[in-house]
Amino acid sequence: MAELVATFTVAGEPQPKQRARVTRAGRSYTPAATVAAEAAVVAAFRLAAPGWQADATQCWRVEVEARCGDRRPKDVDNLLKLVADGLNGVAWSDDKQVVEAAVRKVWVEKGEAGLLVSLWLLPEAYPTAKRRVS
Repeated sequence: MAELVATFTVAGEPQPKQRARVTRAGRSYTPAATVAAEAAVVAAFRLAAPGWQADATQCWRVEVEARCGDRRPKDVDNLLKLVADGLNGVAWSDDKQVVEAAVRKVWVEKGEAGLLVSLWLLPEAYPTAKRRVS
């Protein structure tokens, strides 16, 4: 049976992960809005699961509910990617350990906007758990 490790909320309008940008000099960088949104996810996770240590052998289920207060389009895959990439090295070693995911987007009043996240550790008997993730 899956074990709930953390449930947390990131307050404010959900921010989808933006693609990396490239300067004229050819250097790539992550947009500041994405960096800030990933940091907010990490901070909320650390409050919900203090002392948690990432383990490269675990498999995860991620559930994300994006409560959107504005009507600007947001792709659910980029909302999930924000959480998955943001928690690399924090909840899990790498987001390839996420083997199940559920994402939904709902419209709410602006003051109720936020990202609700639940992280489930899957049992060792899970089919991909026998394979060491590296």
